[in-house]
Amino acid sequence: MIRARISLVVGSVLAATALLATEAFAEASVRVKGYLHPKPEFQTLNKIFLDGALDGLTTYNVALILENKQPLFCLPNDLVLTMDQTHDIVVRWIEKHPTKFDDNTPISIVLLYALQETFPCKR
Repeated sequence: MIRARISLVVGSVLAATALLATEAFAEASVRVKGYLHPKPEFQTLNKIFLDGALDGLTTYNVALILENKQPLFCLPNDLVLTMDQTHDIVVRWIEKHPTKFDDNTPISIVLLYALQETFPCKR
């Protein structure tokens, strides 16, 4: 009886932990609204998040090129984007396309579209 109750309690705790982790993960992505209008303490973190998204997209892009597949965007070989440049590209793209995405869109999706428009590939 005690063993069954302990198992029930442990199972409930594990289920609650999994639920909280899932909700935290869903909130881990920076959204357009939170990026454009961050709380002061999140401004730098948002730029760091965007820089990480840029790194991931660039890495995937290089993998596509190495596999002789069409890249998503084509940065000039001699260009290394800074966090501030990446921020400016995203903000300008949102200003140019204000209705393309809603406030809940992950900023990483916007970054991809902004990079594709700013650095198109010659086909």
